[in-house]
Amino acid sequence: MNSFTRQLGLSLLAIAFALLVGGCQFSAQGSGPSGGGNNTALNGGGALGGGGGSSGTGNTGGGSSGTGKAGVSRGSISALDGITINGIDFNTDASTEITVNGLAADASDLEVGMIGTATGLIDTASSTGTASNVDISINIVGAVDSIDLSLNTLTVVGQNVVFNTLTVFNNTTPETLRAGDIVKISSLPNTGGQTIAGYIERLPAVSAVELAGLLTGLDQSARSFMIGAQLVDFSKAQFISTTESALVNNMPVSVTGSRDANNVLIADKIRNLTTPPVGQVNDILILEGFASTAINSGRFILGGVEVSTTAATVFTDGKSSDILANTRLTVQGRVTEPGKLEADSIVFSVLPNITISGTVDAVDAALNRLSVAGLLVQVSNSTRILDSSNAAVRNFTVQDIGIGDRLTIFGSQSTTEISALFLRRDALAGSGSGSGNSITLRGFASVPAGDPFFDIGATTVDTLGVPEPGGFLDSAGQAITRSAFFNALQSNPLVEASGQLAPPTLTANSARLLSLGNMTVIDSFGNVAAGANDLVTVWDGSLNTEQDIIDGTTAVNMFINSNQLILGLPFSIHDIRVFGPGRYTFDTCANNITPVFCGPLTITVAPGQTGAHMLLDWNREINVDAVNVWNTNAAFCADVTSPPCAIYPLTADGNTVPGLAAVQWGLVSSDYDNDGIAGGLLVDGNFANSLTLNFNLNF
Repeated sequence: MNSFTRQLGLSLLAIAFALLVGGCQFSAQGSGPSGGGNNTALNGGGALGGGGGSSGTGNTGGGSSGTGKAGVSRGSISALDGITINGIDFNTDASTEITVNGLAADASDLEVGMIGTATGLIDTASSTGTASNVDISINIVGAVDSIDLSLNTLTVVGQNVVFNTLTVFNNTTPETLRAGDIVKISSLPNTGGQTIAGYIERLPAVSAVELAGLLTGLDQSARSFMIGAQLVDFSKAQFISTTESALVNNMPVSVTGSRDANNVLIADKIRNLTTPPVGQVNDILILEGFASTAINSGRFILGGVEVSTTAATVFTDGKSSDILANTRLTVQGRVTEPGKLEADSIVFSVLPNITISGTVDAVDAALNRLSVAGLLVQVSNSTRILDSSNAAVRNFTVQDIGIGDRLTIFGSQSTTEISALFLRRDALAGSGSGSGNSITLRGFASVPAGDPFFDIGATTVDTLGVPEPGGFLDSAGQAITRSAFFNALQSNPLVEASGQLAPPTLTANSARLLSLGNMTVIDSFGNVAAGANDLVTVWDGSLNTEQDIIDGTTAVNMFINSNQLILGLPFSIHDIRVFGPGRYTFDTCANNITPVFCGPLTITVAPGQTGAHMLLDWNREINVDAVNVWNTNAAFCADVTSPPCAIYPLTADGNTVPGLAAVQWGLVSSDYDNDGIAGGLLVDGNFANSLTLNFNLNF
C-alpha cells in the first residue's frame, strides 16, 4: 500500500464530494445479514472510458420490444423506467397487469426498493424484457413498535425488520422515525426470523393493519396462529382463496385487521398467498433471496425453489462453498421441472463499503459511467437509482443526471472504479448546467514525476501554468515559491489544486498546501482530553436557514471523515448541517435513543459566520448533539502564545503550536457561548455539560 492510501485509507477527495466508509462501529449505517467487506483503501478514478467492472445498460430504460424467452424475475426493483428487477430492464405499457399482493394496482404504486415479480419475456443477452405482469409484495402496514438505530432494526406488527444502506426510505429517515409511526414495508424474509427491508414508507394514519408472511403456531381450538412474533386471532375473519379448516403451518397468508389493547391482531380478512411453482419448464428464472439451506451436493433451497449448480455455473463475489443458510443471493438459470432451477449464474449480495456524496463533473450515458472529480462510478441495471431532488423525476435514469447534480452513491469499491449499488440524486442537485470542466480538487499529493507535475489519486496536476508569485500558497494562505511547494509535497500532504479538468489531467492555475482539520475535546477546566488531527471535510457551500428549520427542510451538506481513535475507540461525526446567519434552537432529546440529559441547544450565527449542528457517535454514546459557530478563513489564534492556543496546543498534523505561526483554516471554532473555551458544550448524553468540542476545518 502506498503512502497515499496509508495516510487516510481513502483516495481522492474533491471539494464537492466526501467518502464515508460504511459499517462504522457506532454509526447508523446498516449492516444487514451479509457483508460486503471493509476495504477502505480507495483508488482514484480515471477517464470515463477507462476501467473495468460492472456492465449493463445502466437503467437506460425501455426494455425489449417483445423478443426473448418466457421468464420470471423476482427481487428488488432498482429503477422505474419501465421496471428493472434483478438487472433485467422490463418494458411496461398499458397492457402490463400490475398488482400488489395479487390485487389490482397501477404503476404509481411501484417504488424503487420494493420487492417485485415480473413475468413476461426475458432476453438475458441484452438484460431486457417485456413484462406482462408485475406483482409487488407489501409485507407490513402498521405502527412501529420500537426502533433500535444501533442495530438498524425496527419492530413493526411483531416483525423484526432490518434496514441497511440500500433500504429506500420514503417520507422518513431512520433518525426521524418514531414508535407509533405508521409504515409500509416491502421486504425479503431471511431464515433468521428477520425480514430485510428494501422499502420503508411513512404513511398518514391508517385504520387497518396488514401483515403478510408464513403462518406458524396454528391453534385451531384457540382459532389463532403466529406470523413472526405477532399473534393473530382469526375467530372473526373472512377467508379468501382458502378456508379456516384448510389453514396449515408454513402457509403464506396475508392478514388484514386491527390490533387490540393487548397487541393481538384481530383478523378481518385472511388470504392465501400460495402460488404454483414459479415458471414453466425451460423458462428463464431469476430469483433474489436468502438461501434456506447450505449447499449440499451442488443443491440448495432459495425462495422455495430447489437450485442445482453445475460445473458451468458462474459465481460472482463468492464461491460455491460460501453458500450457507441465510446467504443472500441472486440466481439466474433455467426451470428444469416445477420448483427446480438449474443455475447459470449466482451472484452473492454485498453491502456498500464506500459512500460518496458529491457533485457530478462528467457523465457518459452511453457507458453508464459518472465521474466525481475523476473518481469513476459505474452504474448498471442492478443499481438502485432514485431521484430525491426537487425535480422528482419518477422514471429516473442515467440520462437524467447532469453536470453539477448532487448525488449520494453507496458503492462497492474495486481496484479501478466504484460499482454503484444505490444511486440517489439529492435535494442539493444543481441545475445540470455545471461549470464546464473547471474544478477544485483536494486530496493527498504524491510526486512520481516531479516538478511541474504531482498526482492527487489518479488525477495528474500540471502546474506549469501556475503563476509566481501568488499561484502557490502555504497552509496559512501565504504565497510561497514553486520550489518550496514541491519540497513540501515530499511528505504527501493534503493539497488543493484549481483549474481545468480533462481527465486524467488537471491543468492548474493555483495550488495550495492544506492542513488536515482537527477536532479537540476539552474538559470543563479547559484541559485537552482527546482529539483527532486527520479530519478531511467536504462542504458543498450551501447554507441552511431559519426558514428551513421552520419548514423542516434542513439538508445534510457537510461530511467529516477521520481514521483516528478517541481514547482507543472509533468515533463518527454525521448528519452535519451547516447554517447561515440567524438564531437556531435544536432539540437534543429528539436524536437520543435513551436520553440521559438533554434539552434545547441554541446558537446565534452572526453575519460573516457559519454555524453547524451535528451528531456524534463514540463508544456507547449515540447521536450526541454538538454545535459549533465558525469564523471563516481565519487563524485559530491571533497570538499563538496566548489562550486559546496556549490552552489547546495542537501538535504534529494540527500545526498550531505555541511560538509558531498560526495556521489559517477555512472554518475556525469561535467561543460562541462566551465560556472562555472555543467550540460547543455538549448538553446531552453521559458527558452533558462537562465536555466541549471544537473543530478547525479545511473544506
